Amino acid sequence: MILVIVAILVALSAPAMLFLRDWKKNGKTNEAEGKAEDIKSGLYNHLFEQVSILTTRLDKIHDEYNALVKENSELKARMVALEGCEATIKKLQVKLDMKDDIIIARDTQLNVLFADLRMRDQKIIELQERVNVLEVHQAKGGK
Repeated sequence: MILVIVAILVALSAPAMLFLRDWKKNGKTNEAEGKAEDIKSGLYNHLFEQVSILTTRLDKIHDEYNALVKENSELKARMVALEGCEATIKKLQVKLDMKDDIIIARDTQLNVLFADLRMRDQKIIELQERVNVLEVHQAKGGK
């Protein structure tokens, strides 16, 4: 009878032991799966943070690029305007050079005229001195 009871206990305990063995294996499997899920979750969070940081940097770079494109177009427009001004300045420089040439020619003419005027003034002074000498000479001879 004891044998029968032991046999019944062994027969009933075998499924319980199999159940416990499977439960232990599943627990370890679930634990490994849990760790894998934790690792996946941590990796996902890390990658999400990196993507967020890189997206922020990319937005800043796009903003800087757009600002540089805008500044570039403004500088090109200013350059075109300055080139137009430069052409105007060159035309005015040519006119100024022409006027300078005219002024130099007039100055030369004025210098020639002033030289002639000085010579005439000198001749007039010489003639006045002669008239004075003749008047003095006539006044001495007439007395």
